[in-house]
Parts: sequence; structure tokens; C-alpha cells
Amino acid sequence: MNALSNVQGERRVVIGTTREDPPRVFVATDESALDHVLAIELVSSKDPSGSDPSARKAVRDALMHERWADAAAMGIDATGTSVNVYPDEPLHDSKTLDAERTLMEIRVSRLFADSNGLGR
Repeated sequence: MNALSNVQGERRVVIGTTREDPPRVFVATDESALDHVLAIELVSSKDPSGSDPSARKAVRDALMHERWADAAAMGIDATGTSVNVYPDEPLHDSKTLDAERTLMEIRVSRLFADSNGLGR
């Protein structure tokens, strides 16, 4: 599946950001793909020495059996890494940011609410 789409055909993505310094950002086409990416790029890259051996075994088992959502959730819990997930964000590209749409969006924005969209 490609990026999620809404009724107007706007593509949507799922974003995960860690609450680390600096934060890490993960972008995927859907929640299943985000679970997969988090399991591989975040959970499996953490140093396991500080985690509980039974939790470490459970995460390893989930990874080996490709249970990405379980691996991501258990691994994030075991490491204490917080992740904010935004499950339905627009993916902008030059097609969605054409001049006509941009002008319309600007004119109806809150910034121009008191000017009747005339930019005065």
C-alpha cells in the first residue's frame, strides 16, 4: 500500500518521533510499516545490557517472528524510549502545493480572516 489517501486524493503518512535529544523521526506509509521501522531501526539498535533479561528475550522472540508491533511496543517499554506517533499526517509535494491551491489556502487562512482574504 502506498501512502494513505483521503477523499480528495491527498496522500497521508504516519510519523513517529522519539523524545530523545536529538529526536529521531520515522516516516512510514501506514502504521504497520511504522511498527516495522521502529522495531528494526529503534528497538534493535538499543543497547540491551540495561534491560531485564526476560523482557529482552520477549523482544528478541517478537523480532525473530516478525511481530513488528509487539517488538516495537515491548522494546520501547523495555528501553524507556518515548515515541510520539502521528497516525494521519498529510504528505506534501509539488502537486498538492500548486499556485492556485496555495493562493486559496492563504486567502482563507486565519491570518487573513479580518481582511476578507484581500491581503490588506
